[in-house]
Amino acid sequence: MPRAIKGAAARGDEEAVMAWVGTDDGVRIEAVHGTWSDRTRVTRSLLMIAAEKGRFMLTKALLRRCAKPNWQSCDGHSALTLAVTGKCERREQGRSKVVRALTPCPRTRLLL
Repeated sequence: MPRAIKGAAARGDEEAVMAWVGTDDGVRIEAVHGTWSDRTRVTRSLLMIAAEKGRFMLTKALLRRCAKPNWQSCDGHSALTLAVTGKCERREQGRSKVVRALTPCPRTRLLL
């Protein structure tokens, strides 16, 4: 994925991200951005980036477009684990909304 789109996802720029995703066959929705961190390859999908940064509206939009919430990066993280442990600059409430959106079971949501 282009670096500009990664940045747009991190900022929660739903319009830019969804314009790039377009109406494709799902290829771009699952595109990954890779970086090297301490000689380890780290990959993140658009959903993972949005979840990690606590971008609730973008997370919802990506889920509506069938982004895969259970996909794991090469370092073993899913969008949910990144939402819980991520570097969220936003209020705790925003992060909690993202975690709820990524949690499929209503009973589990009650515990959050």
